[in-house]
Amino acid sequence: MSFSVEPPKLNELLKLHRERKRTTLQMVHQDTRIAVAYLEALEAGDYAKFPAEVYCIGFLKKYAAYLGMNPDEAAAQYKKEQESVHAEKKKEEVGRQVTEKHEKSSDMAKVLTLTFLLVVIAGWWLYSVVSHSSARKHREPAAIVQRGMAPVSPEPNKNLTLVAHAKYSVWMKIMPDKKLSFEGFVAAGSSRTWEAQDEIYVRIGNVEAVELALNGAPVDVRAGSAQQVNEMVLTRKSLEEKPAPAPPAPPPPQ
Repeated sequence: MSFSVEPPKLNELLKLHRERKRTTLQMVHQDTRIAVAYLEALEAGDYAKFPAEVYCIGFLKKYAAYLGMNPDEAAAQYKKEQESVHAEKKKEEVGRQVTEKHEKSSDMAKVLTLTFLLVVIAGWWLYSVVSHSSARKHREPAAIVQRGMAPVSPEPNKNLTLVAHAKYSVWMKIMPDKKLSFEGFVAAGSSRTWEAQDEIYVRIGNVEAVELALNGAPVDVRAGSAQQVNEMVLTRKSLEEKPAPAPPAPPPPQ
């Protein structure tokens, strides 16, 4: 009887090498100037914490070299693991689509059956009414007037509209209603617009490089930012919050 042992993942190797060096994440930060939050993300395998993959690979190679590992081999292992993750996600997505298609087909069959029964019942009821009406005198029902109740028209569902104006080139990730719509760089001086019904997820690589407006109201992109990187979820409630006065923007990078 044989047992197969899976090789350790990249994040586990990073943590193992650091512990062998008997050093802490704070000491690594002081030596490499890599933020502790990013070091924790590398050792946890939480690569979504990085604003873009290029930053993740750059910090990974620098950290691996610091620990005495081969940085190129570490980057290659990262890409291999990510390909496996993406393949698994694609497989799950295909399975989910098949399940949804089956459920929709089942729901359609139920709707058709219910519709057929309603038509049969309505036909029987109409036949019964016509048959009985010929045997008795037709009476007009008294009109019932309800006073004091005016029809209320529902307010139209106003979408959320996000406008981003790049003061200079900036990386952004936008997910309206939890669906990825844009991930990349917005050119300096250009503007982009996105719409959603309930919420818009925003991740910014440099808060000093962009201005946001939600339904015409300015958004404080600096609130909650860390090292010029920020992420936020904008909803209709965000329109009720008054943005803090924005500090003067620094000159564009040379």
